[in-house]
Amino acid sequence: GFEIGINGSDPAHAVLVNNENSPMAFFTNATERVRINSSGNVGINQTNPSRARLHVVGDDTDGDIVAKFKSGGSGADSKTYIALVSGYPDTANDVEGHARIGVQRAGAGNGTRLLFETQPSSSTTYINALKIDEHGRTGVHYTSTTLTARFGVETTANTMVPVQINDSSNTSTLTHRILFSTGGTEVGRIRCTNSETQYNTSGS
Repeated sequence: GFEIGINGSDPAHAVLVNNENSPMAFFTNATERVRINSSGNVGINQTNPSRARLHVVGDDTDGDIVAKFKSGGSGADSKTYIALVSGYPDTANDVEGHARIGVQRAGAGNGTRLLFETQPSSSTTYINALKIDEHGRTGVHYTSTTLTARFGVETTANTMVPVQINDSSNTSTLTHRILFSTGGTEVGRIRCTNSETQYNTSGS
């Protein structure tokens, strides 16, 4: 059967109970909007949420925003995060084992930055693993606010190699590593074999 009532006293809380092995559906305007199946999976605009704990389906419109998340912050450089966690029980609402995807307001304007943050081993401090700023510029491990190049890599340890390019084929044939072009025309390249590196300052 179905029950509506008050459960417990620490604190007391209202409950809706479906005692049957069947889903619960919620309607507005005579149309189903939300469904909770018998396993506890939730579907929004999805009547069979069998493959995820939360399954949300947007309108049949290209570019439709399916979900929005906003924190309470509204000042300059304010941030909102979605956290992903694996390997920890999360019973104490801790932060171990988390990675975060976030959005940051660019200063006090209307621009936004996309943030990807991870945690080093045995630490609860997040590091900025990847940032894409409001101009589409990408920074790896960038801690400063401003990026001045389309792609930047920052390191604070003199033992850390900022960029590594590896060809696992270990070939003796000259192979492209970096190609430089302007206006669609090649103007230089860096090529390597398993024993040498060539720097060409022309498109050859």
